[in-house]
Amino acid sequence: MAIKLQNLEPIEGLGTFWYFELERGRELQILPILKNTIREFNQNYSRFDENSLVSQLNKNKELEVDNEEFIELLRLGIIYYTKTNKIFNFLLEGQLTNLGYDKDYTFQEKNNQLKLPSPSLDLIIQNKTIFLKKGGVDFGGFGKGFLIDKISKILQSQFQLQNFIINAGGDIFCHTKEAQSFHLQHPTKKSQSIGQIEISNSAIASSSTFLRNWNTNKGKNKNHLINPFTQDSIEPSAVFVTSNTAVEADMWATTIAIANEKQIHEFQKNTLLSI
Repeated sequence: MAIKLQNLEPIEGLGTFWYFELERGRELQILPILKNTIREFNQNYSRFDENSLVSQLNKNKELEVDNEEFIELLRLGIIYYTKTNKIFNFLLEGQLTNLGYDKDYTFQEKNNQLKLPSPSLDLIIQNKTIFLKKGGVDFGGFGKGFLIDKISKILQSQFQLQNFIINAGGDIFCHTKEAQSFHLQHPTKKSQSIGQIEISNSAIASSSTFLRNWNTNKGKNKNHLINPFTQDSIEPSAVFVTSNTAVEADMWATTIAIANEKQIHEFQKNTLLSI
């Protein structure tokens, strides 16, 4: 059954547009908080902002912070690295830059020889001081999902909303009493659907090489999904994953896109993933 929700004006952030459907009557109170939350997250954690905490850590390799959320994100990334048998590696900022996906979007492929960083070994957190021995932080694989969950908690705890939908560039969290239906967008033909799914009080995330890809100065087509073991872009693919939280769906969508068939089978056996 469809529920009647109010569409808010889209908010730009984290390289996409955020769409919100909320219960009527609260939008004037809620919209400024949503805008501020997305803006602050982007300012703090975007590797494309040279003043962000992420950029400062990547540049200086040591950073003292009074930001518990930043440390939470880093610790979560380490957990996911271990949980996915080292497939999900959020310290590959240098590898992305090497392939041309840098903060200036030059798409100029470089020949830098980079050692593979290990989040569990090369990222050290001692109280409020962070040490980065190797690699560079990039939250692109789970940051958006983390922010979706953060906003969901705000809408529930601060505004007591019982029904709402958050759609951040196709990564969706649906908090409704009754299941809602969503179309799965064709990865290359955006006006077409390859199916639909019903979810309630859960999330769906997608990961696709077709969303962010580019031709380098060397005539090669690259994308933003990197196999950590080859340190190169993966082959063309598109993945949809559902989970109880947006951050888990986001992370697993990235991981499954990179993993091979045997690894995917193992993940499905050991988790509650729906792929």
